[in-house]
Amino acid sequence: MKPKKTTAAVQAIRWLPRIFSLALFLLTAAAHGEIEAGWQEEWQATVQAAKREGQLTVYVSGYGAALDAGHFQKDFPEIKLVTVTGQSGQLGPRILSEWRAEKYLADVSSGGANPNYQLFYTSKILEPISSALILPEVSDPSKWWGGKHWYIDPERQYVFAYVGNVTGTGAYAVNALNPAEFKSYWDFVNPKWKGRVD
Repeated sequence: MKPKKTTAAVQAIRWLPRIFSLALFLLTAAAHGEIEAGWQEEWQATVQAAKREGQLTVYVSGYGAALDAGHFQKDFPEIKLVTVTGQSGQLGPRILSEWRAEKYLADVSSGGANPNYQLFYTSKILEPISSALILPEVSDPSKWWGGKHWYIDPERQYVFAYVGNVTGTGAYAVNALNPAEFKSYWDFVNPKWKGRVD
C-alpha cells in the first residue's frame, strides 16, 4: 500500500531532482571546474537552496570514497556532506523502508539499476529527473556515449543511467568457439567474431 505523501514528503521528493544535480556536480566538479554562462541562475538557485538546508545526504553504492575525498566540502563549506554507503541490495530496501515510514533521509541515491528500477520505479516514488540535469556537461546529450541520455525505465524519465556497465549471462554453442579465447568483454568485439556473436 502506497503511503500518503505529507507536505514534507512532497517537498522532499520535489527537491530530489535539484539535489541530484548537485550530486552529479560532486562527481564532475574536479574535471570541469569552471562555470559557463546560460544555466548559472538555475544552478545558483539550487546551490543556495542546498546551503539553506545545510546538509546533503547521499546514499551511495560504490562511490562513497570519491564523494568523501572530493572537493565538495572545500567548495561548499556551508553544506555538510553526509554519505551513507553500502551495496545497492542493502541501500535500496533501506530507502524504500524509510520512505514508507515517511522518513525522507536520503536526498540522493546513487546505486545499481536494479534497486532504482525494481524498487523505486515500480513503487512509483520517483519524480522525472530531467529538471535535475542543469550542468551543461550533464544536460547536453551530445556529451554522453551514443549522443543521448540513457534511461532504464520505459518512459525514459525516472532512472537515469549515468554509468555504463555490463551485466548478465551468456551462452555459446560448444562446437562453434573455444571459450578460452575470451578473457575479457573486449574479446567479443574482435573483428574475427563479426556476425558470429550476438
